[in-house]
Amino acid sequence: MNEDEEEQSNSMSQKIDESSNGDNAEDTLKMYDNKIEGKEFQSENAKALLKQEEKVDLKRIDPNTFRLIHSFGFQSHKRSNIHFVENNIVLSSIGNVLIFLNLETSAHYYTQGIGNGSIGAICVHPSKRFIAVAENAESDPSIYIYTYPSMTLFRVLKGGAERGYSDISFNSQGTKLASVASDPDFMLTIWNWKEEAILLRSKAFSQDVFRVSFSQENDGILTTSGMGHIKFWRMSSTFTGLKLQGYLGKFGASELSDIASFMQLPDGKVLSSTETGNLLLWDGGMIKCEIGVKGKKPCHQGPIEIILLGEGEVITGGEDGFVRVWDLETIDNADVISASGEGGSSVSIPRVFELEPIDEILIAKDVKIKSITRFPSTTHDYLVQDQQGHLMKLDLHKRTSEKILSFHSGAVAGVATSPLKHQMSSLGKDGKLHVYDYVARSMVNKIHYPQGGSYISYVPANLDAMGSTVALGFTDGVIRIVSTVSTGFILQYVLKPHKKAINQIYFTSDGKYMISASEDCSIFIFNLDYKRDSDGKISLPFTKNSVSISPIGFLTFDHAVKSISQINSQDQIAGAGKKGTAIQGRRLMFNLSNGEIFSCFIPSDFSFDSTTSYEISHSVLRVENWKYKIPEKVVKEVEEEKKVEETQEHALENKTSSKSNLLSKNNLTLSVESLKKQKGLLLNGSALYYTAFYGLEEGFFLCSVMNEEKESEVRISHYINPSWSKLIATIPGKVINMHPDSTNQFLFLGTANGVSVVIRFGFAKYDLNASHLLDLHETYADYSKNMENLIQQTLIALKPDMPELNIKNPPWGIVINGQVWIGHLHDIVAGSVSAIAMSYDQSFLISSGADGGIFLWRNTTVEIEKESELENFEEHLNQFGQPEDISDPNSYSIQEAKLKSEKDKELEQAEFRKQIIRNQIHELRVEFNSIIAENENAPAGKKLDRSEICVDLFLRQDIEKMAKEKEETLHKEMAWISEKESIGPKKLYRKFLEPLQTERIEIKAFQTLASVATFRTLKLGQQLENILQPVVTHNEKATGKAEAVAENVEKAQAVTESKQDQTGANSKLNNKKIKKLEARKQLRAERTAIWKQLMDSKPDDKYQDPKDVAAIRHAINNMGDYKLKTAANYIVPGSERVDADKKKRQIMLLNESVKNLKEQFNEKVLNLRTKKVQLAELIINSNEKLNGLNQKLIALGESATYVEYKPEIEESCFPENRNIITDADIAQLQKEELENASSKKSKGDDPMGFGNVSKEKPMQKPANVKPEPVTVAESPTSSDSKTLLDSTKKAAATEQEMSETKIKIIQLQYEKTNLINAR
Repeated sequence: MNEDEEEQSNSMSQKIDESSNGDNAEDTLKMYDNKIEGKEFQSENAKALLKQEEKVDLKRIDPNTFRLIHSFGFQSHKRSNIHFVENNIVLSSIGNVLIFLNLETSAHYYTQGIGNGSIGAICVHPSKRFIAVAENAESDPSIYIYTYPSMTLFRVLKGGAERGYSDISFNSQGTKLASVASDPDFMLTIWNWKEEAILLRSKAFSQDVFRVSFSQENDGILTTSGMGHIKFWRMSSTFTGLKLQGYLGKFGASELSDIASFMQLPDGKVLSSTETGNLLLWDGGMIKCEIGVKGKKPCHQGPIEIILLGEGEVITGGEDGFVRVWDLETIDNADVISASGEGGSSVSIPRVFELEPIDEILIAKDVKIKSITRFPSTTHDYLVQDQQGHLMKLDLHKRTSEKILSFHSGAVAGVATSPLKHQMSSLGKDGKLHVYDYVARSMVNKIHYPQGGSYISYVPANLDAMGSTVALGFTDGVIRIVSTVSTGFILQYVLKPHKKAINQIYFTSDGKYMISASEDCSIFIFNLDYKRDSDGKISLPFTKNSVSISPIGFLTFDHAVKSISQINSQDQIAGAGKKGTAIQGRRLMFNLSNGEIFSCFIPSDFSFDSTTSYEISHSVLRVENWKYKIPEKVVKEVEEEKKVEETQEHALENKTSSKSNLLSKNNLTLSVESLKKQKGLLLNGSALYYTAFYGLEEGFFLCSVMNEEKESEVRISHYINPSWSKLIATIPGKVINMHPDSTNQFLFLGTANGVSVVIRFGFAKYDLNASHLLDLHETYADYSKNMENLIQQTLIALKPDMPELNIKNPPWGIVINGQVWIGHLHDIVAGSVSAIAMSYDQSFLISSGADGGIFLWRNTTVEIEKESELENFEEHLNQFGQPEDISDPNSYSIQEAKLKSEKDKELEQAEFRKQIIRNQIHELRVEFNSIIAENENAPAGKKLDRSEICVDLFLRQDIEKMAKEKEETLHKEMAWISEKESIGPKKLYRKFLEPLQTERIEIKAFQTLASVATFRTLKLGQQLENILQPVVTHNEKATGKAEAVAENVEKAQAVTESKQDQTGANSKLNNKKIKKLEARKQLRAERTAIWKQLMDSKPDDKYQDPKDVAAIRHAINNMGDYKLKTAANYIVPGSERVDADKKKRQIMLLNESVKNLKEQFNEKVLNLRTKKVQLAELIINSNEKLNGLNQKLIALGESATYVEYKPEIEESCFPENRNIITDADIAQLQKEELENASSKKSKGDDPMGFGNVSKEKPMQKPANVKPEPVTVAESPTSSDSKTLLDSTKKAAATEQEMSETKIKIIQLQYEKTNLINAR
């Protein structure tokens, strides 16, 4: 909370205390009630907001042209969305609309939200006099307070959220309002709503908050809950004023859960829901206990969405469809003694209090309860909101429920109107198809399909004379064409051209082709062949008999295809035909999900050979990419303008905040905005993103392009000139669908942020025949100027017929081409407009959205046209059988069925031929066995030896040769697999095990939990050896150097002595008369003189050089301690220097030391393992001896009381045993592989494509395969030769079996080898 908020909070503390007083609150409420109808009591914010809606702008369609009259939708997934304002009137909201439903008369009343956002939350004042509506908006949402029943805007609360609110709630006295913001701020705000003032604020949580509520007993206490949390709040008085303090609930041993609902008990406890189906009883921020049903079952199977407090009862509702009633006093006093884990351990176990419900009612099996509220006038009637699309009334006493309203569950995929009558249909993401009479505002019929819907459109009138047939697309890629009759629905066709959701089903204008687009990045083209009358018209309904659909083929793209449209029904390509003639045909264009546009050309006589596949190449249909061309000049000018804009904005930042500077800033901002609009907003032609597309005729089409301001520019373009476009409108947000009405008078746009747009299009009024040949993209400035000129021209033209017309201040209602109407009815967050449609007579407008809304507007400028009488063809429709529907989402598509049916056909033919051979072999075996039996029963003289009965003397050799060839082939085939399987484990071993010196070996004690494990150590790597090498080398060099010095000294001494000896020898030669003894004496005397001279030159031990003494004295006086400082010219010796290499070597040496210590420890652990194994063997041997002694004791009649202890050696002691593979392991692996193969074989998909094709069929004889006649040449010999033939066949079969067995043995050996390598 910032300082301003804190000051405001402190200043309002006194007002809170005053408003908390019950008597003052009641008096204040009466005062407001007396003046509530007076406009003078409206706040200034409310008055200013209402004045903004009174301005007339002729660029817009009169707001009263389209009037909301009904809503067929409901936000079934929204919490806290049903409230009673009177005994039988329910308030709800959807999108940006408040709905009042009278349960007695079924009448609906609507109030549209004021802002351009949508409604995030609603609540009703305890007095039923006020309704609070919290808004969701792109920025600065508000909370609007209306008076009821006048629905007059009374108060406007601002500043409570950044983008929207998730829930709001009044206190029990109605003096305060609490609101919780949605993403991104999640702020909890307490309001004095009458004064439009914020009392207290605090961040509620960091994730979604579902609900906020005051305590009924004390409005100074609040509770909020949401995603994964519940939080308890208290308004506390401090020395700085009133503060809002909150603390999160602690789940403790209970599972963390989203909390959708809670109830505050009178004594301060809180009962909350969970996702798991249990109830949580909170006391002081802690879970006192969980509440479940006896047998440790949850209260509901699935999430609990609502908890209500009755008279001594608690009512809960969940997604399982049950409403259960519980005793309040039992729940309030519920408690469980603290549980502990086994053996007295302090393991946290959820404390569950088991309780049986007083009563329970299952509304329906397919019901998912989202909300329940009690009727004000009774205690046993409840209104139930079903998440599956129903609003029901529940009577607890009678235990009955009745449906009040039905609607789609969740998003609506689309809505479409009949081309011939007042009928519309909607298809939901829930798979439901609803048919309505929008004039009577009632649902006519409905049906539920197994998969979710994705697209809906009516079959054109030129194919259906009844105007009651719809083409439906579903998320599994299935297309259903269904006719609506009074008795229900008739399925005409069911096709599956795609594997993913259908995005569009398009019928060409002449009804010759049907084309589907899908999320699987493809379009599928179908040919339509229909019966016509003699005058060329169709007067029959759409049936299988009147219209036949046959697949042609499909095109694939890199991205999903969002929309398809025809831009020219009579196009041609010059010189592309035979002999250079032109090809006639039609041109289609496609809009992809990545924003690209492609075109293709379908010749009039197009045919495609789909014998083997339906896929069509792009070259066949001349598929091309199409995009705008922006002139380089325009791009450069816009870039220069952007630079000017950036310079001006930078200049603004440096100016002061004086009043004059603020005015100059506003003017400069306007000039910058005008610069943005000057050249239009198409700044970069290479990065254009086309969000929507619709083809017109004669080569023209509409497209929506996103610009840099995140606006959608709707432009008319022409296929042959990408350098030209005309701007129709600019729409905030992203336009996701676009199409005109059947008369091209209105253009409908739907945006991703829930905005519905209607533009007076009047395509015929645009003079485009010559302008589209120019290289010019209309700019926003030109568009605005042309629109102003058109308005002035229209007013001047109307002046003679309307003398009272004020040109300067014109009224609403003047029709001008290009006017825009914008409807903010769908949800701005999750309400993207899926479809907009208009009735065939332009009297009604319908829109649908992802928020579940289906809104019906009345065009007040057009009278409702009476339906023309159509011939009743229902009897004609019912006489044709319906095709089998496709219910399996994994069924084959048309292309898959084509490819797999060909393959299945080949397999079927091969299997048939194999069966013929099998039958022949079986006949021969029977014949051979009969010969053997006849030989056995023959007399002794006529009986042949078994070896003589041989069919073919060379058969054994042939079988052995064949077996050998198979064995060699198998060796070759398995060689690569074996090598591959062996290389993999080797690589793993080299990567993970080879670098290890010691693995982790864990040894456990025999009878305790104590354990010890080795260190997992690595071998001394090459890197460490390389680093340590310089250290050894350096030491070796130092040692070698010392040895070399010593050797040099010895050599020098030897040289000196040799020289001296040489001198003595020379003197003896020169003085022959001197005796040898005298010469030696002279030599000793010379040496003595030299030694004396050396000793005399030796200084005294106490002598100090005066220079060194002076230098030391100078250093001590001027440089301090020598250990800390040194001279400037001092150089540290290399041996004493510290560098990175030395430190790295030191680290490596330390690592080596650590490794050595670990290895010493590991050696002790390994010795311990050896001792454990020896001890286990000793114990086992001792057990055997003891067992023997026990047996002897038992034999002697004495009892043996010894309890045998069996030691175990755990696997962690010997990790190297992983490579030991036993035959049992191989057998288990083969068993698992066999089970997996059999399970895969038993599974199968049911192929369904064009209609319904079964995947598994019994083998039948193919029509085009004739069995070849089998002839067996019988020998004219006796039955002995027959026996010989049979015996030879049997021997050959035995040899064949032996060779196959040998091959299987080789395969098993390879599998064993591979398994060992893998381990």
